[in-house]
Amino acid sequence: NAYVQSIDVSVEVWVRIGDYSTCCGAYWAFGAAQFEIAPSSSTTNVYVVGSPWGPVSGGTNLDQWYCYTVTHAAGTTYKIYVDGVLNSSHTLSSNTQFTTGEGSFGTNNPASPSYLEGDIAVVRMYNRVLTASEVKQNYDSTKVRFT
Repeated sequence: NAYVQSIDVSVEVWVRIGDYSTCCGAYWAFGAAQFEIAPSSSTTNVYVVGSPWGPVSGGTNLDQWYCYTVTHAAGTTYKIYVDGVLNSSHTLSSNTQFTTGEGSFGTNNPASPSYLEGDIAVVRMYNRVLTASEVKQNYDSTKVRFT
């Protein structure tokens, strides 16, 4: 479990999906924000409470490591990076915040979990928004462990 006490936040997760058949669990979820990245055989989807699913290109191959980073600044926009590159942005109609609450990795709901079928190797959390160059730097400095 993790606690995030900031509106400005960045979360990086290195993940390898092992099986889609029983998995619809998130890579991470925090309190009221419930930001999820959920894999399927055809796409990887992003979901934030109050918004529809948004597809993210890339990140759907089994047994392949991916680095997902999400940043959220005060406001309504989330940026999603895949392997150090900006992949998409999602804007919400209201400011769902990472302010307080229990969090989880590898499941979308600790009370009634659906677990990720795979591995999570690295988790980095920041109480600020990483710049695009910092996201790329983190990816470049870690990727040698997973390629």
